[in-house]
Amino acid sequence: MWITDIRTEGFSAQPTLRVADLPRDTALLGTPDQCEQLATALQLFFSGLLPERVARVLNDLGFHDDPDAIEVLGEPLPDQASWSMPHAARSLLHSTTDRHLRVRLGMNLDPLQFRFLREHATRHPWLVTALAEGAHADVKLGWLFNRSLTSASIAALSVVLGEERVPVAGPEAPSWLSEFLRALARRFRALPCPGGSVNQAAAAWLEARESPDPSRNRASNLVRETLCGHPFSLDDPRPVRWGARAAIVTGPHGRPLDWSGPAAVEALELAAALHLSGAEILCLRYPGLQQPDPPACWDWLASQAVHPGSPLEQVIMLGVDHGAGITIDRDLED
Repeated sequence: MWITDIRTEGFSAQPTLRVADLPRDTALLGTPDQCEQLATALQLFFSGLLPERVARVLNDLGFHDDPDAIEVLGEPLPDQASWSMPHAARSLLHSTTDRHLRVRLGMNLDPLQFRFLREHATRHPWLVTALAEGAHADVKLGWLFNRSLTSASIAALSVVLGEERVPVAGPEAPSWLSEFLRALARRFRALPCPGGSVNQAAAAWLEARESPDPSRNRASNLVRETLCGHPFSLDDPRPVRWGARAAIVTGPHGRPLDWSGPAAVEALELAAALHLSGAEILCLRYPGLQQPDPPACWDWLASQAVHPGSPLEQVIMLGVDHGAGITIDRDLED
């Protein structure tokens, strides 16, 4: 699966925004506000399909400094979230009168998703028509905030498969729709700005290295191979227990990774996201700018999504001018 089209409405940086015809190796160049709006929109979209991700994403976006203080209601899809600090919501909204953020994604589905839908076509004959028109989905999700900006209702507003509109509420909504939408969300991962997820990356690598699961061990080995190879070339990086926490050390003397500078820290975050997160779509803010040779890092990232057998279906690089980069400007507004 990969995203071909992103549309956002109601955000403060640019009230309506669209970027279209996105390839598997997407580079989007725009203002910092525009890049952050797209990253935030993608996070709100995909977390709005998984209750277990809502609190963490809202915490990352500054809605509260304690994810346990964010209440999320709804199963299997989230339908409401509540918190106590209105500032983050106010900063996201273009208007505190409308108070509605909408994100619409066009996505090309992969063979597993196509097969999932085909299995349900016997009970829903219109799916046969939808699938005959191509393995494409268009999903629109909304966050409607209350007046105090301390809670929001979350809902899938529309789902279109091919050219067929799928009922999203009431008795006509198909029973498999929630499972389909949740599966979309599990394929996405967004990283904060470089340096923002190093502790999580270290913990994930140590867990994978110590896991009895052979697949996790293989993933751990891939992280190490990535960090030792081009374009990062780190000296024998490895995860260790450092007191009560996980840490990454390098070289024969076991020097902490951050002693090697921000380029090494960013390399760890990228390698961990690539091999340990389970993501198929990776969204990155300003990747590679910490590296000695940013274009080499961008080439490497693009290669992780465009070749047969690549670990990713799509990489979205925000704020970089790489390859056939797409400039975010007024010409792409709806």
